[in-house]
Amino acid sequence: MLIYRPRHRSAMAKKSKAARKKPAESRRKRSLNIKVSPETHKKLEDLKIIPQEPFESVIKRLIDFYEKQGALQKEPQTSRKEGFIA
Repeated sequence: MLIYRPRHRSAMAKKSKAARKKPAESRRKRSLNIKVSPETHKKLEDLKIIPQEPFESVIKRLIDFYEKQGALQKEPQTSRKEGFIA
């Protein structure tokens, strides 16, 4: 049995660029590797709510907490002394 395989793209059915691209929601998120010390790894493990929680969730929670604390500290505090804003 012979199988016909075209040698050139022009002989094959061309797909439009839009048809070849994957939809945005089906693309995988790009991930990066980071190096942390064993002590930091242990602390991140201890911060997990459940053992199966991914490190990304733990890190996002830490970032959210830090941003909220930073926003609280940036608010001007009124001082009763001398009527100045500190």
